[in-house]
Amino acid sequence: MSNLKKVAILGAGVMGTGIAQAFAMKGHEVMIINVYKDAETAHPIEVMTSNLEVLCENGVFEKERI
Repeated sequence: MSNLKKVAILGAGVMGTGIAQAFAMKGHEVMIINVYKDAETAHPIEVMTSNLEVLCENGVFEKERI
C-alpha cells in the first residue's frame, strides 16, 4: 500500500502554490482549487516551473525529475 495521498489546496497564491509544490515534490497527487477573485492573475504552474528551475540551477533538484 502506498503512502502517497491525493491533496487538494484551496488558493493559488504564493502560499497555496508553495504548499502544492512541496506536496508534489514528495510524489503526492495535487489539485489546486482557486476560489478567489484573483483567479485570472494566479499562474501556479508557471510559478512552480520557475521555482523548479531555480532549484535545479542551485543543485537542489535534478532536472531529470521534472
